[in-house]
Amino acid sequence: TAAWEEQKAIKEVMVFLQGVGVSTSLAVRIYKTYQDDAIEVVRREPYRLAADVWGIGFKTADQIAQRLGIPHDSPQRVKAGLQFALSEASDDGHCYLPEDELVAKATGLLGVDGGLASRCLEELVAEEGVVAEPLPAHLSPPGVPEGTGRRAVWLVPFHRAEAALAAGLQRLLQAPVDRL
Repeated sequence: TAAWEEQKAIKEVMVFLQGVGVSTSLAVRIYKTYQDDAIEVVRREPYRLAADVWGIGFKTADQIAQRLGIPHDSPQRVKAGLQFALSEASDDGHCYLPEDELVAKATGLLGVDGGLASRCLEELVAEEGVVAEPLPAHLSPPGVPEGTGRRAVWLVPFHRAEAALAAGLQRLLQAPVDRL
């Protein structure tokens, strides 16, 4: 009886996912990740798939979201796009992007207004989905004092890694010479 119920649940999830254009192999991965909550997660948070399910990136999650009727200018989509733009930058060796560059990349990728992308970035910072800090004065535009210029925006794991690395270097610098 338990096996029958499990197979029935799997069938429902597979039918739903194939109805929104998900291949069988991805549907199986989604089911393995979320079990019986798969339909609810995909309906409520389709962009979460890109972070949680191997083989699903932002573009696939975006296609699923569009098939589910999530608007092109949805804040949920724009926030996911901002994080995706940062992730793509990390593939090119960047740990962060200056805010204006990130907004420009995201608006190009998503085809949305820059003002919307900026507002969504502020929400993402408030939700701690990314970290934003002022760039040092020497990296800001000429004549702009530190703290009033551009901000650097990191994905949270990259910010934590940089902070830990900087703290480790500070400890080494403050260690007695005989320890070095």
